[in-house]
Amino acid sequence: MQGVKELTNPDEYTVASSLLNGGIVAVGYPAVTAAMNSLSSGALESAALVGIETATIGVVVAAAAIVVIAIGLLVLWLMKKPATCAVLIVNETDADLAFNSGHNVHGKQGTHTKRLRKSWFPDKNCNAGFYSAMRHDNSITHGSQYGFTLSGLSSGLVGIGVECPLTGVLGGNNRAYCSFDESAEQITYAVNDHDELSDSASNGDYRASIRCNSGSGSIAYFIGRIYKA
Repeated sequence: MQGVKELTNPDEYTVASSLLNGGIVAVGYPAVTAAMNSLSSGALESAALVGIETATIGVVVAAAAIVVIAIGLLVLWLMKKPATCAVLIVNETDADLAFNSGHNVHGKQGTHTKRLRKSWFPDKNCNAGFYSAMRHDNSITHGSQYGFTLSGLSSGLVGIGVECPLTGVLGGNNRAYCSFDESAEQITYAVNDHDELSDSASNGDYRASIRCNSGSGSIAYFIGRIYKA
């Protein structure tokens, strides 16, 4: 507002431009730039300059200030949203499974179980491992999109893919994917193309399945099974 007071003979366009520039500096230019790029072309200008031809400077000041505040709140909300994939994999096979490799298109790998022990009594007990991925710190454009593979089966690698977008607008719904004999990188891209909350796959005597608890949410919970048919 101090900048507006210091303008010489301001018109409505100058006032709106000054407020927008001031708001961008206040929130942080890199962060707001990313948010602005995600909006439809011209949407910000249209909102800030609405009624310019007929509105008073006071009205323009209020309209532009609301837009700047709204963008700031959106950026802060996106920066705090975890967009985490929490994956529990149950090993119901007669083989020990080892973490082979992981790959992220978006986000970063969290924790992973290095070795998932076999089921000693397949009809009575089983072992499970935990895997996770989350968005990069302070990212306001993408959540987490992660794929990993486990080795140890006679049929080859078994892979799991998960995704938790930052927002439905930017990335759609949560997604799950599983397969055999694909690399972690292939799986990471395939989960987005699959675009489903659950999936299943088979190779020889072995089966894999995975399901997400919900289509959206800050933390997506997945439960998967690897078992013998």
